[in-house]
Amino acid sequence: MKSAAPAKTSGLKSASRQYLAAKSDREVRRLLGHQAPAAACRSKRRKVLRASNRWQAWEIELLGKKPDRDVARQIGRSRNTVRAKRKSLHIPSAVPYFWTEAENRLLGTLPDAEVARRLNRGLTGVSHQRLKLGISFHAAETELVRRFGEQGRQAVALKWMRLLRARNRYQPWQDELLGKVSDAETARQLGRSLLSVRGRRYHLGIRNYVPRQPIRPWTAREIKLLGTLTDAALARRLRREKHQVLQLRLSLKIPSFNRRKPARKWKAAELRLLGRFTDLEVAQRLGCPQNIVRHKRITLGVPARHPLIAYRLWTPAEDKLLGTRSDPEIGRRLHRTKNSVIRRRLFLKIPTCMPHQHAWTPAEDKLLGAQADKKIARQLHLPLRSVSRRRYRLKIPAWRP
Repeated sequence: MKSAAPAKTSGLKSASRQYLAAKSDREVRRLLGHQAPAAACRSKRRKVLRASNRWQAWEIELLGKKPDRDVARQIGRSRNTVRAKRKSLHIPSAVPYFWTEAENRLLGTLPDAEVARRLNRGLTGVSHQRLKLGISFHAAETELVRRFGEQGRQAVALKWMRLLRARNRYQPWQDELLGKVSDAETARQLGRSLLSVRGRRYHLGIRNYVPRQPIRPWTAREIKLLGTLTDAALARRLRREKHQVLQLRLSLKIPSFNRRKPARKWKAAELRLLGRFTDLEVAQRLGCPQNIVRHKRITLGVPARHPLIAYRLWTPAEDKLLGTRSDPEIGRRLHRTKNSVIRRRLFLKIPTCMPHQHAWTPAEDKLLGAQADKKIARQLHLPLRSVSRRRYRLKIPAWRP
């Protein structure tokens, strides 16, 4: 009995060894409930060559020409790796961080995905920029009306109102065209009316465009005339601008025709005329300009002689008329000015002839409004203005036939 047990045990061991030999190591560990050693559990990583992490020349050429996400997808690297490499080489991004006016006008007119595809930007960046400017999302007008009814119609109307205002508002590039060409040409280029362009130019204080004509070349005959006449007279004769004649004459160092004449030599007899007659009369006698005579008289300290003004004296018959009528009427009668009549009356201390104020009676007040103001003024021998003022003061309505 004792000899049979070892034989049975050795048979089980050989059978178990054969069974385990047919299984994999992982299956053996699972069946035996053993934990695999750390070395066995560590996965065998493939050795990566150092050359695979280096950036190739063709990869660096792609940086900045496309967005970082497209470059990362094309070369098989992460987006952060591409961004870090581009910044280390100081290469600007292909997608600008600032938004232009043309790009802002596109927001809301199309879905954000379509705008992002056209502008080559990210969808999140487009949405953030649209919300930052307060632009509503793009939706078809019929869809808005079908979903929200009256509120949808109001949203559509508000959207079109904003579009119209944005179109009518002058942009900076449009303001730069003002004054550089004619208003008609600017209106044609901008698609606006002539009055709109002209009003905008006046508002900004920009001068109107004046086309400059090409300068006509000077001929030898015209150059010979320089200095023979005054610049203004020669410009009229040659049909040129005065500044053109002046510039050419100065460049050729030709003296001006208006050379200063020598000082006049005054004789004793001519000096005795100063102050005895007016400067104009002396200038006419001597045949010289009036300013020369005035300058010589002031230099010598001779007082000027002013021409006497024809003054008509007041007669006793005219003085008797003062105060009998109004000052303008007396002035018309006597062929004098109103101020002259007032000064004479005040000098003689004569009171003015002011028309006395009419005292309205109750019977006259009853006529107001019952007849026309013109007819009442004729009956009472009063001015029409006095009758109308009295009726307005009493708040009586005008008479109507």
